[in-house]
Order: sequence, then structure tokens, then C-alpha cells
Amino acid sequence: MMTAAEYLLKAENYAFAAKAAPPAMQRCLIRAAAICRNRALRLTLADRKKSAAAEAPSPRTFRRAY
Repeated sequence: MMTAAEYLLKAENYAFAAKAAPPAMQRCLIRAAAICRNRALRLTLADRKKSAAAEAPSPRTFRRAY
């Protein structure tokens, strides 16, 4: 599986290729770049969610002070 940084690099490559491509192919390349950016974002958010869950106190051990 690719990392978020690799997906962002792939998206950059697609966007750069779209600049030199004929108009009919530009839309496909721009869409591929958007898909790669979306995957990178999802991986980044998943990593943040995992780290936040690891740092959060367990609901079983948390007691409310009265």
C-alpha cells in the first residue's frame, strides 16, 4: 500500500502531465490527480484518528469527579 506522500507525488505527476496533454485527455488526468489527493487525505486522517485513539483515556477507566 502506498503512503500519503507517495499519493501526493503521484497526484503532482498527473497534474503536470495534464498541462501538456491534449484537451480530451486533460480531464482524465485531472480526475486521476484528484483521486490520488483524496486517497492521501484519507490516509492522513486515518493516521490522525489512530494516534488520537491511542492517546485518549479508556472509557472504562475514566471516572467523573463529583
